[in-house]
Amino acid sequence: MSQPQIMRDARLSPHEEQEFGEESEALLTFRVGSALLGVPAELVQEVTDRGEASPIPLSPKHVVGLMPLRGEAIPLVDMNRFLGIESQATEIDLERPPRVLVVHAEGMIVGLCCERVMGIERVPLLALAPPRIHAHSAMAPYVTAEADRDNSVLARLNLGALLKAARVGA
Repeated sequence: MSQPQIMRDARLSPHEEQEFGEESEALLTFRVGSALLGVPAELVQEVTDRGEASPIPLSPKHVVGLMPLRGEAIPLVDMNRFLGIESQATEIDLERPPRVLVVHAEGMIVGLCCERVMGIERVPLLALAPPRIHAHSAMAPYVTAEADRDNSVLARLNLGALLKAARVGA
């Protein structure tokens, strides 16, 4: 099964939700610095290695450039720069190229550069709470909810708000 197909099939079927015991949302989780972030999996078209990007004159510093992908050019957003988070790439992360989440929201297709993709996590809707940890950070305008994890907090992002603010789709 191809990666894009996996992303489209990330939502639970009604039968699976009944089996799982409660309603949940499938989030594709990834790391940017120390932050654990998640976006609705159905908005992720694919995950790929970051290729060479052609610079875009006069673009904001967080817009890396345009990366070719299957005959199209997609803008790349450096999530570390955009969110003001220092990179915390480990040796394992540095052994492979940075990852790009190709997302589709608000009529835009954009590549989000991140350090590590964790995978798809099914988060019970009852576990998603209003933002507390990120409520006063640079991420505040883009975090719709948080879910506690053992050693961190998962922040669910509003992709539409993030892409509009990143000014990549005019």
